[in-house]
Amino acid sequence: MAKSKSPKTKSSSATIGFEQQIWDAACELWGHIPAADYRKIFIGLIFLKYISTAFEKNTQN
Repeated sequence: MAKSKSPKTKSSSATIGFEQQIWDAACELWGHIPAADYRKIFIGLIFLKYISTAFEKNTQN
């Protein structure tokens, strides 16, 4: 599979250098994971963020 370069990454102001590799990996994964499975991933990440925030609030009190 040929890799296509995104025009967005070329105009980025970030200078770390590995962004293009991460972007290419994400583009490759996009084609292999069905859209219904992304829902599970996002819901899990939202839940982890909620738990993390609640834990931080409880430890500060």
